[in-house]
Amino acid sequence: MLLLLCFMNSAGGGLSNSLLAASELKVRWRHPAGLVTDETIADIKTKLASQDWARRVYDAKRKQVEPWLTVASATLAEVFPKRRGNVYHNFSCPQDRCRLAFDPFDAQQFKCPICQKVFTPETDAGVYPPATRYHGTMYDGWICLFHLAASEAAQDLGVLSRLEVSDGQRCAARAIELLLLYAEVLPGMPTKFGDAPQMSVLLTYHREGDSKVLNHLATAYELVRDHMTREQQRLYRKTFLFHHLRNRHPLQPIRKG
Repeated sequence: MLLLLCFMNSAGGGLSNSLLAASELKVRWRHPAGLVTDETIADIKTKLASQDWARRVYDAKRKQVEPWLTVASATLAEVFPKRRGNVYHNFSCPQDRCRLAFDPFDAQQFKCPICQKVFTPETDAGVYPPATRYHGTMYDGWICLFHLAASEAAQDLGVLSRLEVSDGQRCAARAIELLLLYAEVLPGMPTKFGDAPQMSVLLTYHREGDSKVLNHLATAYELVRDHMTREQQRLYRKTFLFHHLRNRHPLQPIRKG
């Protein structure tokens, strides 16, 4: 991901460059906050200006994110999952046991890259027995992969919105669009609590998958919140952030004993 450009060490760089001075700790809460701050973005810009490897990483990620920028809003809204998924293992060919060809913008049918067979979304991949918690259809597995891809795209678009001179606004607008799609869908999808806290499910299969998705979305929000209207911010906080705090998923720490 683009954030690796900041966290990977370089000659002359040091942790002190990303720390706030003691006097700054007294000011009000600063945004973006959390994993990515203004110092993070400054570090990325420095590496891009001075190191060839950083530019190669950036260009590759920019190319990877481009489909999320160019897809039509109507297509994105139509394909956005309206139900909970399950583990991505289900998105595999029953015969060859390989992952099917994944397209985040097409869930009409799925094709095996080896045997070339085409499957309908509700096909049971036969990976898990029906009685187990991970049993699901190919579409359930596709949903999991979609959320992993969409949330990372939202985060990367947020980073790009801070780096791109000519395209920053477009990157921010698409990241906001993704955030608001989550805010629209999640109120009708309460947490499915498991026997143990880490087994609770919101979007994917349990806390392992959901945490990655939610961390990416939280980072994206911090990066593009200045581009959002007050109403968009309120909607996101009310229907997304508060939704997870209320359900204590996946923010509840796992304690034993």
